[in-house]
Amino acid sequence: MKCEMAEVNLSAYLDGMLEPQLREDVASHLATCAACSEILADYRRYNQLITDLPRISPSESLRARIFESPEYLELLRDLERKDARAAARAAGHSHGTSPGWARVALQVAAVFALIVGSALLIKQGFFSHGSSTVAIGTQTYGNPPPSGVPLAAGLRLVYAHDGAIWSAPEHGVGAAQRLTSTGVSVGVWSVAPDGKHIAYVDLRTHTLHIVRSDGQSDRSIATLPADAASSALTMMAWAPNSQQLAYVTRIAGGAVLHVVNMNGSNGQQVIHQGGDISLLTWSQNSQRLAYVLHGATSAIQTYDLASGRDQQVAAQADPNAIAAKVSILAWLADAQNPTLTWATTATTSGVDSVFSMALGSASAQRLTQAGTRFASAAFSAARGGGTWLVATNGKTSSLFTISAQTGATQQTQRAGAPVNWVSWSQDGAFAAYTTSDGQLSLWTPGNPPVDVLSGVQANPPVWSPDGTRLAAQTGDGLVLMKLQGGGQPSTVTRLPQTASLVAVAWAPDDAALAISTSSGVLIYSPDGARAQIVDAQGAQGALLNWSLAG
Repeated sequence: MKCEMAEVNLSAYLDGMLEPQLREDVASHLATCAACSEILADYRRYNQLITDLPRISPSESLRARIFESPEYLELLRDLERKDARAAARAAGHSHGTSPGWARVALQVAAVFALIVGSALLIKQGFFSHGSSTVAIGTQTYGNPPPSGVPLAAGLRLVYAHDGAIWSAPEHGVGAAQRLTSTGVSVGVWSVAPDGKHIAYVDLRTHTLHIVRSDGQSDRSIATLPADAASSALTMMAWAPNSQQLAYVTRIAGGAVLHVVNMNGSNGQQVIHQGGDISLLTWSQNSQRLAYVLHGATSAIQTYDLASGRDQQVAAQADPNAIAAKVSILAWLADAQNPTLTWATTATTSGVDSVFSMALGSASAQRLTQAGTRFASAAFSAARGGGTWLVATNGKTSSLFTISAQTGATQQTQRAGAPVNWVSWSQDGAFAAYTTSDGQLSLWTPGNPPVDVLSGVQANPPVWSPDGTRLAAQTGDGLVLMKLQGGGQPSTVTRLPQTASLVAVAWAPDDAALAISTSSGVLIYSPDGARAQIVDAQGAQGALLNWSLAG
């Protein structure tokens, strides 16, 4: 039995309503499927929550306000007159008995009273769990929900402060709620690509946890080294399928790469003495992991999940420059021909060279001319099977695209002043770049660049997931742009009081924008017209992300 069929029958299975053979099939599936077993556990928990809810009846005063109100009595008299006339026309006899519609009206009114009464009781705090709240503007900022009660379903903003992870709904006036318990102190954390789980490190117990995005099923899946010669987990990266997690811990004189399934099973590790690890990068099919091993040189390694084999792909990032380090590492989208591509730099900024290398090849292919230095580079796996965008150095800059598959180069346009940053939209349809004189320009393949905003700071702009919106920071605050065909902005909105910007994160559905400033965390509508304060304290660090609960 597949998961789809099992999920359809889980509710009836829990209620004992399945025929014997189907019940046996579902039970066999549950014995081997952790995902469906977790859904069944949810059903049991929700059943218990509903069972434990108080039984509510409308108060006598509410009944009186409804049934004795002048409006209700007038409605009753009007209906009586209409019913009497209809009955007389139809049957020609008297109306001394109570007509059928009256009973229906009373039943409807009773249901209405129950609904209104329940709503009033909820509004007045009948279901309150006793948590204290503090008003923040039009919002309330509350304590965590009681144990066992999941956070509301839907997209939720996730951030950290005071050693905890907090979660707030994307829309509406919803209080931010603590996602992690009061007994933990959160260090490194990361949201799975599907948004349904969050991994975090508890610094108090030196354990790695996975918690669902609705706050349920928080569990420890690994214990981290805690001795004086070791540090806690330094980085983590989810596989695109959200089923595996890679992370790095440091040991005395080296580092360890760990790979583990989401449920904590099949833990594997690779120990590297005398080196450090950075740029954990998963292939699109979640079968391979690439990373940079820093030692005497910056070597490129890959780990194969199926075979458990860790191997060196390139002994150093640039064969002609022993000091070169990898600044960007990515996989091409072709899973049939696994290929890595990377950019190197020998200083603190800019790009010296760009390479690609198919796994199993004897050497890497240099995609740029040796000795040529670039101000900035960006890679898009979604464009043309893998395409680089680079900007040359100098008093003026030119933009080039480079195919990571064939090495074919095409000069796209002269950018004018020296370029600080280049970036692709997530779908590779647009590119943006900023210049040293504060100009932000957009480029669409086949069209000349379009200057869209001046006074832009050096930070790169932030694209929305669908590539149709852009957020850029200026000296006066954050500016939002909605793009139309050809890269021309159709709307430009400047958000007030965002000059002290720390982080920006578009929601996955493009329907909201979260920002963190020195004065708090806010969620804006995509046009900037509406805002809600999520947290007056501000996020811890520059990390904002979105999860999907329910």
